[in-house]
Amino acid sequence: MASTVAGYIGKINPGNNVQYALGSTAYAICSTPAATAAKAVDMTGFLLVTGATVFIKFQYANSASNPTLNVDGTGAKPIYLYGTTRASTASATTGWYAGAVICFTYDGTGWVRDQGYNTDTTYTNASLGSGYGTCSVSASATVKVVTLSGYTASTGGVVSVKFTNAVPENSSLNINNQGEYAIFFNGTNIASGIIIAGDLATFIYDGTQYHLIAIDRWGTNINTLLANSVTAWNAGSMTSVTYDNEVLTIENGTAPALTRGIQL
Repeated sequence: MASTVAGYIGKINPGNNVQYALGSTAYAICSTPAATAAKAVDMTGFLLVTGATVFIKFQYANSASNPTLNVDGTGAKPIYLYGTTRASTASATTGWYAGAVICFTYDGTGWVRDQGYNTDTTYTNASLGSGYGTCSVSASATVKVVTLSGYTASTGGVVSVKFTNAVPENSSLNINNQGEYAIFFNGTNIASGIIIAGDLATFIYDGTQYHLIAIDRWGTNINTLLANSVTAWNAGSMTSVTYDNEVLTIENGTAPALTRGIQL
């Protein structure tokens, strides 16, 4: 009389006279360390045939390249994602996290994992394209590399950067190695003098460029201008002047005494 064990549904292995119970599933726990590529599980009486499906709970994530799966000593078979791409890392799309239960189907060559993937649903501001980072590259460098752990360049993300040095014209941002994207100001590539040493600047990413939307220095400078002593101006006129790339409108009467260069 055939013995009955938990396994994949409705299969009979004539070789060892084991019948798998209807309604059961082939489930096992893998305790292979993350760095070991050869993943192995015990599943008594398992028969490796095309179409066999197993559910494996992994005690550890995978950090090894080109992992394989060996179910009950039936041989180390490659693990594939979407049927062709071999899983290689512990990322959500190609690997798994510790404690995950993953479904695999044997296609006659390797173990193809379910096309859904295990993911960590805890999001951070940085992973959504927002946050605060620092940039200490030299003033002459046009590629401004920014330190912001976990950051992902996401359309609509707003990110602030503290610059140790000034930003020259035609500069770009590369935040957390997400790629070099041009810095835009007023719809075009940034000019020199807009962001100076020590500025904290805020940008919004549109999927193509980082658009400068604010600098912490702007409000402070305007307040300083208004607090300065006044001097005679052309009464009855309205005049706009620039002050370090900022526009101040003087209307009907007097204007502050400006101690730095003015361009009319």
